[in-house]
Amino acid sequence: MQQPSIILINCPLYVTPYLKAEVEALGYTITWEHPNGVEIKGTMNDCIRLNYFLRSASKVLWMIKKVKAADANELFNKVSEVPWENYLRKDEQFAVTSFTRNGTINTTLYTNLKCKDAIVDRFRRKFGYRPDSGSERTGAVVFVFWDNNDVSLYLDTSGVSLNKRGYRKYPFAAPMQENLAAGVIMATEWDMNSTFVNPMCGSGTFAIEAALMALNRYPGYLRKEFSFQHFKDYNEEEFYRELDNENTLNSKSHIDFKIIASDIHPDAIRDAKLNAETAGVSEFIDFVECAVEDTPVPDEKGIVIMNPPYGDRMGGGDDELIELYKTIGNFMKRKCSGYKGFVFTGNLEAAKFIGLKPKRKIRFMNAQIDCKLFGYDLYAGKKYQEVSEQK
Repeated sequence: MQQPSIILINCPLYVTPYLKAEVEALGYTITWEHPNGVEIKGTMNDCIRLNYFLRSASKVLWMIKKVKAADANELFNKVSEVPWENYLRKDEQFAVTSFTRNGTINTTLYTNLKCKDAIVDRFRRKFGYRPDSGSERTGAVVFVFWDNNDVSLYLDTSGVSLNKRGYRKYPFAAPMQENLAAGVIMATEWDMNSTFVNPMCGSGTFAIEAALMALNRYPGYLRKEFSFQHFKDYNEEEFYRELDNENTLNSKSHIDFKIIASDIHPDAIRDAKLNAETAGVSEFIDFVECAVEDTPVPDEKGIVIMNPPYGDRMGGGDDELIELYKTIGNFMKRKCSGYKGFVFTGNLEAAKFIGLKPKRKIRFMNAQIDCKLFGYDLYAGKKYQEVSEQK
């Protein structure tokens, strides 16, 4: 597994520009990109490194082989020819997941079953035993991409999606995924060295991700389980020694600016504090229980970012939601002069009531909801342009 192969790195839809920047910053060359991921060439050691360092990624997949299969029987035969004993341990459970777009198959579950049976059959024929298999992604994971007659076989080196950092034990009210939050913060072009204000913080994801970025603490350091730990020839002692050294050499012990997270709901502040403690960044975030308009804003400038409720996205929302968006606009106009303001929302109709003209509009997807990040330059006095429409 130390021979270079194609590595496919997936991310949330439209986060690719920020994932690409991360991957290139680590010294890799992008060979192909698409709306929710990029490809590079690398070894299994590179996969381990990418799982550890990348903030905006969802999965890191290492390609084993490309084959052709017109139907399920041919798929079974082609998969059973792969030397899985070079990748999977006989004493480890494995799982198979897939993407299937083939006219002869109408469910990924059948693809998973055929591939799982093919792998088990190979072990039984060659060695007289069969490894355990199941649907849980807590052990070794094989990913099959089957598009018409083209099949790509991967080792899923992540297993559980990389947005599962391990710190969010208390998810208040449908929180944003951690890797999406990281991508959104990257899109603001925040310099990681200036004030970060997050009203309506919910479970604290924006503030916690900002603190991890500012401290240069990598998301993989918080996580205990990856699929690559269950592949053949994995050396746990070497892995932790290298990653501990990397984290110690690059992480910071303090920051010289404020990260402020506020929410009107006591339960949200409680959950956010507990999550920040788990992430090891609670001492770097000021949590405040208050309404949006009462959020403290330091004189030292930076960014203010919020992810308000979306409500009725088609009709623009009820009167209460509209008033909330008006309050957001008034808060930014009256208290955030000199800051860069950002509102992430899936309700583009309600966003019109913010009453400010956005300088930037960046598209994202959040839980199958088409969203935009609106960016505002916040000036004092007459530089504001009230608008009745934001498109």
